[in-house]
Amino acid sequence: MKRLKKAYALMETQHGVAGRQELLAECGLTRGQLDNLLRRGRLESAGRGVVRAPGSPRSPQQRAMAAVLRCPPGSRLTGEFVAAVYGMDGFTLASAPVRVLNPSGD
Repeated sequence: MKRLKKAYALMETQHGVAGRQELLAECGLTRGQLDNLLRRGRLESAGRGVVRAPGSPRSPQQRAMAAVLRCPPGSRLTGEFVAAVYGMDGFTLASAPVRVLNPSGD
């Protein structure tokens, strides 16, 4: 399925995850196709509104990307996780909590 290949390509650029709405809008999947892929194990749930590619590494980066995808557009990572990404002393990705700044306040 060409649409599924497009979905996997998108997830590869986003640490193995994608928002359901992204897959519908950008990859051309329908809700029914997406639900079917989840039922058959071709995709896995990564929380509300986010799916992951089966077998993709469950990394701190994937956890952070999924958190951002759950939020409205314009949301950004903040706090200790960002400090770890920039390599600041005393911060590590594995132990840093993921916090997302939502400019809309939702």
